[in-house]
Amino acid sequence: MGRCSVGGDINPVAVLITKAKIISIAPQKIEEAFAIVKIKLDAYGEDTEVKSPEHERIDYWFKPEEKIKLAFIFTEISKLKDEGIRDFFYFGFSNILKNCSIWLQKSNKPAPARDINKKPNDP
Repeated sequence: MGRCSVGGDINPVAVLITKAKIISIAPQKIEEAFAIVKIKLDAYGEDTEVKSPEHERIDYWFKPEEKIKLAFIFTEISKLKDEGIRDFFYFGFSNILKNCSIWLQKSNKPAPARDINKKPNDP
């Protein structure tokens, strides 16, 4: 609507979501970027070398196989040059994390619990 505004949030994911939702990107540019990322994702295989981060919290929530695949996807998204398009794909990436983790989704505890036996979705 052309209105000027300022916003802030302590949660970096909330900031990312807001940025991804308010920037105007031509659908064709998103489709072009997706085609590039999809080629890379389709080329992923067991022999693909992926630098997976060492991080206590990531290791807590993700099994090694999913962690490596997620690191690969994140790396490919990070290579996108346009910040708005990159943020758009980071936002999409954030939406797959819960289902790829061992988070016990039916947990009603204030802090989510883990389900070690859960078969996470393929990223």
